[in-house]
Amino acid sequence: MAGRKRYIQCPETHKLIPAEEYVRPTRQTHMVMEDIKPFKSPIDGSVISSRPQLEAHNRRHGVTNSADYPKEWVANRGKQRLREQQRNLKESRRADLMKAFDQMNRG
Repeated sequence: MAGRKRYIQCPETHKLIPAEEYVRPTRQTHMVMEDIKPFKSPIDGSVISSRPQLEAHNRRHGVTNSADYPKEWVANRGKQRLREQQRNLKESRRADLMKAFDQMNRG
C-alpha cells in the first residue's frame, strides 16, 4: 500500500499543491534603515550626516546614490566605465603619436 500524499492549500489561489512542491509566499514588510555615518562629499566637500541631507545634496548636484541600484548594475557600470577610459586613453595616445609624427615629418 502506497503512502499518503500531503497537500497544502495555497492561501492566494486556494489550490491544493503537493507539499514537496509548495513554496511559501514571502511577505513584504517595511525596512528600517540605520543612520548613515557622516562623510565628506567628494563633490563639494560638505559634511553629510543624515539621509535628508544626502537626498538634498544629490538633488542639488544631479547625482544619485549607487546603493539605489542592484549590485550587478553597479559592477557592470564600473566595467563599462573602465572600457570607456581605456578607449579614451587609446584615442588620446593615438592622437599624441600622430602629432609627434607630424612634427617629426615637418622638421
